[in-house]
Amino acid sequence: MVAGEAVVTITPNFEKWIVGMDRLPIELEGVVERPWRAAADVMFDRSQQYVHVITGELKSSGKAAAVKVGPGEVTAEIEYDAPYAIYEEQRGGSHAYLTRAFQSTSDLFEHALPKAWEELVATWR
Repeated sequence: MVAGEAVVTITPNFEKWIVGMDRLPIELEGVVERPWRAAADVMFDRSQQYVHVITGELKSSGKAAAVKVGPGEVTAEIEYDAPYAIYEEQRGGSHAYLTRAFQSTSDLFEHALPKAWEELVATWR
């Protein structure tokens, strides 16, 4: 080898990476849903623990997370549809059942996307 000369070696996995990057939008949607749903399910469970119960109407109005994954987005929606649900949340403090639930699970959401990415990339190796 001559000084200053560069050698490039292409590994056998190179083709897997090319195919993987080409299919990324489709495959990423599949692997993102599982960890995102897991985080959303924990958040819903926590909201059920935190919601104040007097009559039980608010707690029973809670609906488990609806997770949507699409091109460039992933969302989880947790709904409480008792007529006074929003007012209870807005009272803040110990009444803010959704805020408290998110605060206690935000690390799960923060790790969901990197976890999905690592899972996907592992299939290219």
